[in-house]
Amino acid sequence: MNYFVRELKFALNTLLQAKSFVLAVVVTLGVSLGAFICIAVLGNLVFLEPLPYPEQQRLHLVKGILKNNGNTVMANVNSFPSAREIYGREAEFEEAALLTFETHQLENHPQLPIVMTTFVSPEYFTLLDAPMAVGRALADSDGLDSFNPVAIISHQTWQQYFRGSPDVIGETLQVDERSFRIVGVTSERFSEPNFFNVEFAGTDVWLPWNFHSGDEQARNDWGSITPTTTVVARLGQNVTPPQVTQTVSDGLNRAFLDNMVMPGGQQLPFSMSVELTPIEEVILGDSRSTVTLLFAGALTLLLISASNVMNLMLSRTIQKQRQLTIKAVVGANRRHLFQAILAENLVLMAGVSLLAIVVASYGFGALRDMASDYLPRLGELSLNGRFVFLTLILALLLALFFSYVSTRIVDYKKLQSGIQSSGKGGGLQISATVRAALIVTQVCLVGLLIAANLSVLKGATDVMFRSVGFETENLSYFGLNFRGGDLSVEAREQLTLNIRDALARQPQVEMVAASTSEPTRPSNGGTVLRFSDDKNPTNAVMQFVSSNYFGVMQQAMVQGRGFTADEVRDSAPLAIVTRSLANRMYPGESPLNKSLIQSMSTEPYTIVGVVEDLVMPPAVANVVDGIDMNRQALYMPGLSVPTETEFKYMLRTKPNQELPFRQLLSAMSEVDPNLEPWILETAEERSRELLAYESMVAKSTLALTLLSMLLAGVGIYGVLNYNTQLRRFEIGTRMSLGANPANIVKLIMLSNTKPVLLGFVASIVIGIAIYSVARQHIDNYMNLEALPLVAAAASILLVAAIASYLPIHAIVRKWPIHALRG
Repeated sequence: MNYFVRELKFALNTLLQAKSFVLAVVVTLGVSLGAFICIAVLGNLVFLEPLPYPEQQRLHLVKGILKNNGNTVMANVNSFPSAREIYGREAEFEEAALLTFETHQLENHPQLPIVMTTFVSPEYFTLLDAPMAVGRALADSDGLDSFNPVAIISHQTWQQYFRGSPDVIGETLQVDERSFRIVGVTSERFSEPNFFNVEFAGTDVWLPWNFHSGDEQARNDWGSITPTTTVVARLGQNVTPPQVTQTVSDGLNRAFLDNMVMPGGQQLPFSMSVELTPIEEVILGDSRSTVTLLFAGALTLLLISASNVMNLMLSRTIQKQRQLTIKAVVGANRRHLFQAILAENLVLMAGVSLLAIVVASYGFGALRDMASDYLPRLGELSLNGRFVFLTLILALLLALFFSYVSTRIVDYKKLQSGIQSSGKGGGLQISATVRAALIVTQVCLVGLLIAANLSVLKGATDVMFRSVGFETENLSYFGLNFRGGDLSVEAREQLTLNIRDALARQPQVEMVAASTSEPTRPSNGGTVLRFSDDKNPTNAVMQFVSSNYFGVMQQAMVQGRGFTADEVRDSAPLAIVTRSLANRMYPGESPLNKSLIQSMSTEPYTIVGVVEDLVMPPAVANVVDGIDMNRQALYMPGLSVPTETEFKYMLRTKPNQELPFRQLLSAMSEVDPNLEPWILETAEERSRELLAYESMVAKSTLALTLLSMLLAGVGIYGVLNYNTQLRRFEIGTRMSLGANPANIVKLIMLSNTKPVLLGFVASIVIGIAIYSVARQHIDNYMNLEALPLVAAAASILLVAAIASYLPIHAIVRKWPIHALRG
């Protein structure tokens, strides 16, 4: 033991004299080990740790499913009365909670912020066991039909708008001209699930369910279906999900059909059912595949770094030949030599472990900043004792491995005789097999990583740079709510025109069009039939638009014409369809002047135009029964939807003109004081927002690719440089005899090609095997395409060529005598 302690002290002293070597090992391995530990902690949360909610195995999201003639039209949707119907199923649910979200302005706050407001029943907080930082959660006294004006705010809202004041309890929020008393603040530890299949950025304010917007008609309208209303429930002890799905669906459909009879007794061809989704699946989604890919990338990077450090360790062992020789001569056996090398490696790994822990800690923050919208449970990331222990264990294993391999290259008998020969002719050398193995390993690992990264990068950039179907430059979306109660159809249409005219008068605005939805926020879906008895309905997004809508959007008209102002005013039974919908309904023929029937009507519409498809980013994918509804859009002439309280406009501003939000606030208050603007967003801002995931993927994979190439280049260069140095005398002799330097360079580079090609072939074989086994899990992220593979091959060959050329060039550019002296 005392011997090993002395070796540790000696190792520390010698390493202090080799600062460059220490820095290279600690930084190379510390950064990659830290990244690996960071992803391992995330993987533990996603795969192994239970969710922070009580009895999570019985918690389910109850999704409403709307069908037309048995074909799914909309998924994860509900109307207010259908949600109440599901909520009241006490026989199947031990406890259930209602949820719906809206955006509102805090009218009594100096900043007038727009906040995400979720209206819930009190069970929401008990189902999720929401921890509170201050005050209380909603109680039974705040339940349905109590109309108790209280509010819960999030920890972020508390800090941002109330500066974390401990006196926040009792303060009031004014929302929709109604005052709510703050009774609680959720803890920073509360991990709020996203229960909605539409854009939801997290709750700022929770209010009791009955204060949600919507007039009396909307609250009782079974046909007013929205994706912003849902139910979460804990199943009873003695029921199974299939049983609950069947019984709740039967009861819900009966109530739905009873309330969906049109005037005259005609029954629409709709049905409604439910689907139960475990909360774990809701929260995690396909994130496990993403985390698996991240883990594979981090592990490969760690192996590349370990291979590089192994090369450094072998070089270090050779440099220590005289020191090891002296130890052998004075009686040290092979075990003592191993301990001497291990002592130095343990000191190095202590520094590696410390840096890895620091990198992992900062990595948690980086993940939260970059991927909080795409990966779940990032708020729970922390480096606990288990993972500190794992870091130390991995560092110890690496130290043992490096020491073992370094010891294996030592010829103990030569060391014992080395003192007599003064080291002449008996120097340590890395065997040709080890050198080749290092190159093959480096090339194989980096080949796999680069090919995978470039495949993912190509997929991300393909999405980022494809056309969405309309011109985003100088285009903005403006949305506002009406808080003045019920409006007649005529009053709503007149208000729509008044708002449009006020917007058109703004000096920065070139064109303005009314619409019932913004393209990247589709809210109305339905089925489309060619005729009333059609047995093959098609799903599509449906939208009412004004006459100049396609001009404002600059959405290309492929065939036919747009709507006239008179047709919009009269809500004429006309339609414009996208190219994909036209091809699906009338394949191989022109759809112009042909008819269709949209799901909310029994009257035929005449197709007068075909426009270019919309190709939305995956962030707003709206796929029903395998059909991309965003591509298949149906446009009808009209100014508004009677049951909606929201007014939406697309604005095309003049080039290089900025439209301030406060300017629109002032303009809208002049139109009607009950108008509450809530969003003004440019299409380019929205595009960046929707493509944030692809952008993050592109940047991270590009950085990982460049880092992999750099590490591989350094590692391969180290081995090839060593190979070249061993042949210095041979090279000097050839040059002395008149050999052309170019021929010498060619000879050496060709001799280095074999292990590089072997590593490249190994990477192809292993890559194909991995892809074949894991294809179903990774097809959403990467595809086996020629371009990434060719680019990966070119990258590897370029790195290997540079790494091979540099050391030989350093020799042949000098006189032969320099090589002969080496």
